[in-house]
Amino acid sequence: DALDFEHLIDTVPAILYTAEMGESGRWTYTSPQIEKILGYTPEEWTSDPTLWYRSIHPDDREHALAFEDERLIGLDIHPPAEYRLRAKDGSYVWIYERARLKRREDGVPVWHGVMQDITALKSAEAAIQLKAEQQVLVARLGENDPRLSLFGPFLPGSVKSSMIAPIMGAVDQFGVIVVHSDRISAFSEQDGNFLRAAANVLGNSIERSRIDQSLEHRINHDPLTDLPNRQLFTRRLAEAIDDAGPRNGIVGLLFLDIDHFKLINDGIGHHAGDELLREIAPRLSASVRRGDTVARFGGDEFGIVLASIKSEEEAREVGRRMLESIAEPIPVAGTERFVTASIGVATYQPGRDEPKSAEDLIRDADAAMYLAKESGRARVESFGKPIRDRVLRRLDVERQLHSAIENGELKAAYQPIINLRDGTLAGFEALTRWEHPREGTLQPALFIPIAEESDLISRIDSWIMAEAIHQVSDWNEGLDPDQRIFVSVNASSRQIRKPGLAAEITELLLLNDTRPENLAIEITENVLLAGSSVIDDVLREIHDFGVKLALDDFGTGYSSLSYLSAFPFDMIKIDRTFIEGLGRGDPGIQRSPTRSPRSGAPSLSTSSLKRFRPTHNSRWFATSAATWRRES
Repeated sequence: DALDFEHLIDTVPAILYTAEMGESGRWTYTSPQIEKILGYTPEEWTSDPTLWYRSIHPDDREHALAFEDERLIGLDIHPPAEYRLRAKDGSYVWIYERARLKRREDGVPVWHGVMQDITALKSAEAAIQLKAEQQVLVARLGENDPRLSLFGPFLPGSVKSSMIAPIMGAVDQFGVIVVHSDRISAFSEQDGNFLRAAANVLGNSIERSRIDQSLEHRINHDPLTDLPNRQLFTRRLAEAIDDAGPRNGIVGLLFLDIDHFKLINDGIGHHAGDELLREIAPRLSASVRRGDTVARFGGDEFGIVLASIKSEEEAREVGRRMLESIAEPIPVAGTERFVTASIGVATYQPGRDEPKSAEDLIRDADAAMYLAKESGRARVESFGKPIRDRVLRRLDVERQLHSAIENGELKAAYQPIINLRDGTLAGFEALTRWEHPREGTLQPALFIPIAEESDLISRIDSWIMAEAIHQVSDWNEGLDPDQRIFVSVNASSRQIRKPGLAAEITELLLLNDTRPENLAIEITENVLLAGSSVIDDVLREIHDFGVKLALDDFGTGYSSLSYLSAFPFDMIKIDRTFIEGLGRGDPGIQRSPTRSPRSGAPSLSTSSLKRFRPTHNSRWFATSAATWRRES
């Protein structure tokens, strides 16, 4: 019945079809098996009349179209067609097709046929053919054998018979083994089997060697840029140091970091960052000599070993060439990008300088690279004693800072914020101080930048936040709402990026019975430069909850007024360097009143806090604008 016939059609391991004749003939029916064999649903295949022709392998089209001939109409017997069709996933499937061409009532020739997947059969045939080609070829026709024509010039005249065995690999043929004799029919079948076994052993050995070389390359090279990785780089640096010793040579090391690479990754996407690194890698390689090594350390960091140089200036010159090469436009994500880099240089002359390992030299170059970034980026800096002393100091401070947090050596200091209109106390800014057991009170500038380079800043941020909220809760206890003061807390970029920051602040406020408006969070312009949606969401979530937001150090970064309208700031803290020229004849300052970013009017809807010590003129400016914060 109909159901049984439909079940039969669905289970037959072949594609049953009807299609109009011609390369653009319309396919009127295909059975469901087409999806299993070619990946297309019947609806997808029949909706596009050109899909069959476009899917035929280019080498097979002439053969497949040879059957599109009206002379085949009505014939019961004609040769089957074998050709390849491209499946939906891009792979090719071998098809064995039998069909009968009949004319429809409207006169259009229509194929009624079956297509079978014979890919497995073709693979087996190819394997058998390859096996046959690997069999030993026994030549008994002497010098007239065409298989020996290539070897003719090298054969002695006494050769009467030969055996040839191909040395095969998994894909390629590596060569042949040829054995000769001065006797006719000198080789038996057993000799052939032995030669074939010898050729197979040799082929397997060569293939294994290739695999080992490929594996070693993957282990020692970066998959994105194909440059040596850190492991191979460190080994070559150590070899360069060893080689330089006996000849009093100088080893140069450059450490390169792409400036603002994170902005590219976050702003355009990681795929664009990867594309940029792939474009930069060959430019760096082209800037060095044969025998030098350019490696990718990971992220946007590259290391360069100059195996033998005459002076530090030679290494710096290589660095300058690299900066010039990188400065050229780089095609990324369909457009041209311009990037810069910071390069640190370290040199070492074994026998004259104090002994150093490869890791020591890497550390020195890395420190010089950070100096280049701190000095303005897009430059080359060399490692020397001042940097060495600073690096040792930073390492020592970082080590001690770990224990300082554990031992309770951090203290909170509170700086008053005074409203100059009426002289009342508006609030306090919470600042972190380190009560060092030997060096006394350390200012934030001595340890906060170091903490920001590690996860220590997150622990310090959480600690000062909890301390400040607890303290302002004590101060405001028993006061009327209009008498209460607020506390302001600085937040680092790491803290603002925490998606759970708003929940953490909410929990602290509830725990200490403190209103959200009695807390202010201060961030700098640098935090906003990253342009992260996570930062945007966290800031708005905090502000919507009722916590005040302050833009700190306005005037020291890009000082973009767009920030003032794009983010919900309640306070702007203008740096002293921005207005310290007031009253001293500075033409760039005197006629620059604080204006609303939207209207341009000389008014300020938010509180504006000035970071400077008062003079007569600056006190007037601060009072006229809003409030002023005294700095201790």
